[in-house]
Amino acid sequence: MSSSKLHLRVADSYLPIRDDSTQKCTSSQKPDNFVSASGQRYNLTDMEDGQMEELISFAKNHTAAEDLPEIYQQFEIVETAVEGSETT
Repeated sequence: MSSSKLHLRVADSYLPIRDDSTQKCTSSQKPDNFVSASGQRYNLTDMEDGQMEELISFAKNHTAAEDLPEIYQQFEIVETAVEGSETT
């Protein structure tokens, strides 16, 4: 089984989501952000566990961001450009 291209962001590190995990966890930490394969970022800190699991399920099924239920719009992280930081 190949590993997924989805990633959860915990603090400043990225953890790949794998369907073939064989290691047992002794503790857990809820991730801060979710980054979809298309690059859309979602804030998970205020999201309920069930919503987070559903979002990951949508991503595994390749659901586009615009096709997600409206509830997830409030969690989208929108990058804003900083004035004077244009790239050429």
